[in-house]
Amino acid sequence: METTTRAPRASYVRGVPSVWEWEEQKSLIYRLWITEDKKLPELQQTLYNLHGFYASHGQFMTMFKKWKYEKKISPEDAKLILAVKQKRPAKIERWIARKAFSKEEIENLEAGAVDFDKI
Repeated sequence: METTTRAPRASYVRGVPSVWEWEEQKSLIYRLWITEDKKLPELQQTLYNLHGFYASHGQFMTMFKKWKYEKKISPEDAKLILAVKQKRPAKIERWIARKAFSKEEIENLEAGAVDFDKI
């Protein structure tokens, strides 16, 4: 499949996408960043190629924080996952499958190999 690049919209030439332009891309950003676990450079390139949308690394990070898009498990969530897994293993296994945690992440949590203060 041949990738094509598009000329950026006028607002992107200024270097600052507008609020409505961010909102227009929000669902696609969520799918690529969270659901498909794309790296930021790949996300940026895809958005630029498909929609002519350009934002810097810092601009993306600011929006991820605003939208509460996080890829890491918080220490509180990790502890809760372990507690529920001990009490209701079948339910937590289904939840883990839906969240697509890797086996390595789960094994590290179970083995206590995770320093929750560093997550």
